[in-house]
Amino acid sequence: MNLEATDTLALAAFEEALLWQFLHHLHRAPDDRQWQWLQRPETAKTWQILNVTLELALAEELPLPPSLAAYQDDHLHTFEVGAPAPPCPLVEHHWIPHRPASVVLAENARFFSHFGLKPSGSSGETADQLRFQLEFMAHLCNMASRLYGEDSTELAGQALTASRDYLTLHLLSWLPTAAESLNQSFPKAWYSVWMTGTARAAQALAA
Repeated sequence: MNLEATDTLALAAFEEALLWQFLHHLHRAPDDRQWQWLQRPETAKTWQILNVTLELALAEELPLPPSLAAYQDDHLHTFEVGAPAPPCPLVEHHWIPHRPASVVLAENARFFSHFGLKPSGSSGETADQLRFQLEFMAHLCNMASRLYGEDSTELAGQALTASRDYLTLHLLSWLPTAAESLNQSFPKAWYSVWMTGTARAAQALAA
């Protein structure tokens, strides 16, 4: 493969990594630092780029809660607490009850370990948490971009193949269902739009 071709592939993988990284950032814990990130003009601009580039058919402006307190309260009661479960748990095993949770968690952990990812975040969160899965997709695409840049095309191809396998086996096994369920219960809420956007982006990047 010539240098121009590998440069093109490296750039494509890097650009995809940036999209996954934005989605990962979007779903970080709702603390003061995250709230400040959401207010940045570049965050709103990236949402617009994602929307247009992947033809997601979402609101042009990134919807935001009115305050940090509202953000934290909405996040808590939408994604974290509820009886018998929150409206939309951000974990894969909740949405695919036909598969044992232990198997789902082990598969995610094996992917992470094999490709050298140590997920950031709370030690109390499970390996199938949405934020970790998005972080892993960015990790694989960054890895592929770096390997193409080093002219290790075979290894780069393996990283991209793994990213597509993981996307199909894990993220797409539950994320569209979760987003649709949330949107039916809370249409137009900021958290429904975020989840719909994340699901549509994952489906577009898998195509």
